Amino acid sequence: MKQVKQLKFEAWVPGYRRRRALIIIRNIRKDLVIILFGCLIFIFLYDFWLIKIPGYFIGAFELGSIFYKICIAYLTAYIFYFLNVFIKSQNDLFEINYFIARQVSKILGDNSSILIEFSNLGYTKKTDIYPSKTELERILLLINIKDPVFKDTKDYNKSSWPKYFNYFKIRTQKNINLIIQRSNYLDARLVSIISELEDSEFFMHLDYLSLWENTDGKLLFMAGPLSKYFSTLQELNSYYYEKLFPYIKYDADKKRKL
Repeated sequence: MKQVKQLKFEAWVPGYRRRRALIIIRNIRKDLVIILFGCLIFIFLYDFWLIKIPGYFIGAFELGSIFYKICIAYLTAYIFYFLNVFIKSQNDLFEINYFIARQVSKILGDNSSILIEFSNLGYTKKTDIYPSKTELERILLLINIKDPVFKDTKDYNKSSWPKYFNYFKIRTQKNINLIIQRSNYLDARLVSIISELEDSEFFMHLDYLSLWENTDGKLLFMAGPLSKYFSTLQELNSYYYEKLFPYIKYDADKKRKL
């Protein structure tokens, strides 16, 4: 049994400015900051102490003056970089991560509809937990391929399980493609997860009609592929809350302030 956090989109989350500032600070390169503080310390010592004491060796004053100018130049360059390059890149990163977070949340939300229909039809209890392979085998053994997905639908052809699964496959692939288009901003873990979704056995089984035609009419043969697919969704869900959810909150704050 795998616990799935429910997607909760708050209308407003306080502390947007503080949270955004913390994310920016976390993304600052630590080596550049260490050099910056070293330069500031030397500039302070030079102006208030070193310049007033006699040199310990010939050329000490000239050497100190050169290093002082280098520190001033680095301080100036860092301020320019921070205000004109780093802040802009972080603003761009916020917008890109918000877009990626939205697509990932759509993938998770769309595919949770499969569990919702299982519970609506009485095959499983209403829960936010992905069923195990054993539980899926029990559920799918009860479902005929031609059974309607929705209770109030009389047209079996329009609401059959193969077409229902394929609908979410198409939506998921569409959102994956939108994410991949921003590949320059993706980390290796997210690329690995969405690639696993796209290459899943579940999707491949949906492409082979002969698998659906040569069965006993039950969905039991989809238990393994669907179980692996849910496991990958669980991994994506964990990544979403760990890396991307703060950017969804950021947007909610932003809209509130407009």
